[in-house]
Amino acid sequence: MREIVHWLQWRQDTDTPKITGRSFPPAICIQIVLPEDTLPAKSCGEPAVRHSGDEIRGHLEVTTCGTFNFEVTLAFEGVVRTWLGLQNDGDPSHLPPSAELQFLQETQKLFSDSSIRIIEGPFCKHRLPFRFIVPHQLISAHSDVHSDFLKLSPSTKQGHEFWAPTTKKMFRQPMIVYMVRIKRITTDKVVENFMRSTYQREIAVMPHTPLAPPLSIEAFPREYKPCVTRLVRQHRWTRPFGSIRLSAAEPPPLNVLASRYIPSTTATLSLAFIANRLHDSDIRPCEEWNCEVRYYLRIRTFYSTRKMQQMPTFSATKRDPYLEVREIRTTLEIREYSGLCWSKDDRYQWKATLKVPIRTIKKLLPTFLNQLSARQYAIVVQLSIKGLVHGVLELVLPLQVVYYPGGEELGDGAEDGDDLSPPRQEFMASNVDLLPPPYEL
Repeated sequence: MREIVHWLQWRQDTDTPKITGRSFPPAICIQIVLPEDTLPAKSCGEPAVRHSGDEIRGHLEVTTCGTFNFEVTLAFEGVVRTWLGLQNDGDPSHLPPSAELQFLQETQKLFSDSSIRIIEGPFCKHRLPFRFIVPHQLISAHSDVHSDFLKLSPSTKQGHEFWAPTTKKMFRQPMIVYMVRIKRITTDKVVENFMRSTYQREIAVMPHTPLAPPLSIEAFPREYKPCVTRLVRQHRWTRPFGSIRLSAAEPPPLNVLASRYIPSTTATLSLAFIANRLHDSDIRPCEEWNCEVRYYLRIRTFYSTRKMQQMPTFSATKRDPYLEVREIRTTLEIREYSGLCWSKDDRYQWKATLKVPIRTIKKLLPTFLNQLSARQYAIVVQLSIKGLVHGVLELVLPLQVVYYPGGEELGDGAEDGDDLSPPRQEFMASNVDLLPPPYEL
C-alpha cells in the first residue's frame, strides 16, 4: 500500500476523540516531559536551570488513537524578541514596531516504533527520549558576524510586554527565551483531531560567561570617563594653588556566582596633585586631607527592532530610531578616607592611591550582547576633598558582570578588613549555587 504523508497544520483541540458507533477517528496527543516534572524534582521548589555544556534530557509521551506511524521534528531553540514603545498617538490600528531573532536551533527527529509501543484498547502509547546540549557559544553561517554576538545570552524577560494580536506571541524589552519545541508532525494517515497537547516548553538557561578582555575605553569617549582634572582652591574666591587629577582603569569583573558572599570588586583610584608653580612650587598635599568617595552602579539595557552591527551606545539611541535604552541606578554608597600616603615623582607630582571596594546586590543579570539587545554596566565614582574647593571629580568606568563557576580569582579583592571577596581556596571549596538570581533589575 502506498504510504501517504500529510503535513499537518498545528491546532490544539481540547475535546476528546469523537466516537462514531464503535470506531474512533485517528487522533494524537503529545506531551513534552522534562526531568523537573517528576515529584522529587518538584519537591525542591527551585526552578531547573541549565548552563553551558549541560544536557537537556526528556522524552515525548505520545498517545495515538488508532495504529499509524508518525514522525516528530523536535528543536531546542533560542529566541530574542523586542518591541519599541507606542508611537502611534494611541491609534489601535497601528501596531508598535517589533522584532524577533532566532539565534540558536538544534533539531532531531523522533519516530514511532511498533516494537516499544504499548497498546491499551484503541490507544497506543509511545515514549520517545530526546537529548540536547546547551552550547558554550554560537556558530554563525555568516562570516561578517562579530564574535561578540556569538556568545549565549541568559534567559530574561525585561521591560513592558506586548502581545502580537496575529501571532499571539509575547514581546518584551527585551525577551530572551529558550525552549524545546515541536516544529513538525508527519503521519501516514489523515489526523485532524489533536487532543490536549504540549507543543513547547521553556528552558531557563544561564550560560557561563568567562572573562573578556578590558574594554577599549578610548573607543567610547561619550560613554566612559577614566580621567578628570580640576583646579583646587583654599576658598571659593581665592586663586587656585594647584590641580587634582583623578584617574582609574576598568575594575576587575564582578562575579555574581558567589556563595555566602556579596558580589564585589575593587576600583583602584589614582590621585595626582600638581602645585601651581606661579603660586608656590614647594606646596604639597596635606596628609590631613580627608576624601569622600561616592559611587553607584549604572545599569543600561538596550533593545532594538533592527539587527545591530556593533555594541550599542547611549549616543547611538539619539540618532537611531530603531534603538532604545532603559537606565537605572543602584543606591549611592559613601566611603571616607583619611591619612593618604602621598609620594612625589620626578615631574613634581604628588601621587596617592585609593582602593575602593565596590559591593552590589546579588540580583544582577550578567553582561550580555546579541543582535537585538544588550546589558551594560558602569561604575560612577565621585571624589571630593573636605575643606577644599574644586570642581566635580567624577569617573565613569565600564564594569563586566560575569557568571562564572571556576575557581579563577577575578580581582584584587576588597580592602583589608572588608570581608567582601572570598579567598581563592575558599571559593573553590565552597558549594557554589548554580541557580541564577531572580532578576529585578
